[in-house]
Amino acid sequence: MRIEVDPKKAIPEYVNYLMNSDQFQTYAKSQATKSINQANINATKMKAIEIPIPDRKTDQIKYVDKILACETKIKASQELIAGIAKRKEAVIKSYLMGEAEEPVLAMAAEPEMKYKKKKS
Repeated sequence: MRIEVDPKKAIPEYVNYLMNSDQFQTYAKSQATKSINQANINATKMKAIEIPIPDRKTDQIKYVDKILACETKIKASQELIAGIAKRKEAVIKSYLMGEAEEPVLAMAAEPEMKYKKKKS
């Protein structure tokens, strides 16, 4: 279903974030007609769902900006966690292969690791 937002009343990004929120999705699904393998909500029921829209667009923009800031922090945190997980695996692998020096193993989250040559 395609939703058209009246730009005089709301900023589309604001409505998008609200409609993709857990609260909205849960409510919309509760209004859906359930069948065997899927649920469907008709246009009439969808139009009847009220969402809070601040009168001032500046308030809508403020909320969108806050959400974008949160998403940026989430993405940065996910990238940091992924990097640390990769370094952890590298530490384990190098330890098992006897390549890493002991003090370096204790610093698994540090970006640089020193390796010694394999003993022949």
